[in-house]
Amino acid sequence: MNTEALLRKAAVKVQYQYLLSLLKEKADFPYAIIKGEALSCQAFGEPGQRQSSDIDLLIEKKNLKKLESILLEDGFETEQLTRQEQVIAKAFSHQTAPYQKKLSLGNLLLDINYELLWGEWDGPRPLVADFLKRCEMLQIYGLEVPALSISDAFLQLCLHHYKDMNSLYHLAEYNPITYKAFLDIAAFWQRRKDEMDWSALTCWMDTYRLKPYFYYILYHTAAACEMPELAEQIADLKTPEGEALLDQFGLAKAEKKDWPLPFAERLDNPELPQVVRRLLTPEDQEKLKQNQKIFGGV
Repeated sequence: MNTEALLRKAAVKVQYQYLLSLLKEKADFPYAIIKGEALSCQAFGEPGQRQSSDIDLLIEKKNLKKLESILLEDGFETEQLTRQEQVIAKAFSHQTAPYQKKLSLGNLLLDINYELLWGEWDGPRPLVADFLKRCEMLQIYGLEVPALSISDAFLQLCLHHYKDMNSLYHLAEYNPITYKAFLDIAAFWQRRKDEMDWSALTCWMDTYRLKPYFYYILYHTAAACEMPELAEQIADLKTPEGEALLDQFGLAKAEKKDWPLPFAERLDNPELPQVVRRLLTPEDQEKLKQNQKIFGGV
């Protein structure tokens, strides 16, 4: 391991130690670490296999004010939003504006997630409380870290990447449709597929009307990572809506647009944001301005 990697590992360990110690002392509600090092362990077998600049926390929305009070009292900083901006943030996002605190080895950046689906979703919503009840403890750099169960982590990962790859906000700033993102899902599925009950997962997708969105992300994962076994596995997820999503982008129904490029030309294309910006309506552009104000750069 080179010096840069050792320093990064040390910094991440300090950040996790600090946050977990704070939450153990102050938080009287359940929470889980998602994405980041938790995903690295679950998908790749050890921490440090994914580049991540922050820590993502999942909590129930009812505990959001408690957590924000804990962070602010401890010296964390965040963007102060007007009442109107707070309403917009809750309507169009699943998380708060980022929190940060300077530590001995750099800044601790924290994203607080309180929903599993994007803000624009108008269907039934899975309860975060149910996911938190099934949490498991992971060993990350010698620390006990609460993380989602294997099946729940896979569901969350797929929804997260679907959201990123279809968000106008992200697509207009950078290209989230990357081989690296699909590799997260491919590695997770390849490593953990025998631990997941596919029938139970598809039943869950049906309950929340999410089959088309999982078809989108898993179909493209199978294509990008050349996984015929996964392509065969998801045959029962295929619906007309799911097939239509393959060549569309946008999270809200009113903002969906057809891609002018085939998937192969969207994957890792650095020019994709320019393509997206040319397709945005004045309403889309206003939404992007609001997101930039609330969430900052990506």
